[in-house]
Amino acid sequence: MYTNIRLQNQYLPVPKVVDNKQVQVFAGSITDVELTETHVRDTQAVFIVATTNNKIPGCRISRFRPIMLAAASYVYKDLRLAKKLMRSQFTWLCSVFIKPAGLSPNVSRGHWLTLDKEESFISYLDLSAGVIEAAQDPEGRYEGRKVGVVNAKRGVGAKFTKGTPICVLTGLTRHLFPWLHPYLPTTGPANR
Repeated sequence: MYTNIRLQNQYLPVPKVVDNKQVQVFAGSITDVELTETHVRDTQAVFIVATTNNKIPGCRISRFRPIMLAAASYVYKDLRLAKKLMRSQFTWLCSVFIKPAGLSPNVSRGHWLTLDKEESFISYLDLSAGVIEAAQDPEGRYEGRKVGVVNAKRGVGAKFTKGTPICVLTGLTRHLFPWLHPYLPTTGPANR
């Protein structure tokens, strides 16, 4: 497993990452084709993940849906562009598009894959397990499809974190008033 990070020391405080011999952390840009090619050559699956708990103006990397889409508009715009690019390369690139609902830094409770359902909240751990399951599907049922990862037991999911409302409100503020970004708080699991 390789982790591409923009800040070299981002994972240094996480011993599970630093001490894991299966993880190689490298610094660079996702637009550095040579660096990316070097690290994905001869791999069976590559996971491209775009996520943030902060909506940063210009960043290119839910009945409630219009609010959530606006609160993370820069991220969703980038995801649409990445999806368009990946679909245009279908002759050589098999893609699975995982679309989780709300995420929470919570314990794993089990998951299942679906092509027609969404459920909030799901833990990052269950999402990760779902991504791996979809990539390893021997029949290729998920290739080119929009796949949802939901809780194994309906209604028993990850907890709604206390910081979620402030994260959404801060995201909406950044969407409507991007020039306020430098003055707004950093949100996300680490800042709750």
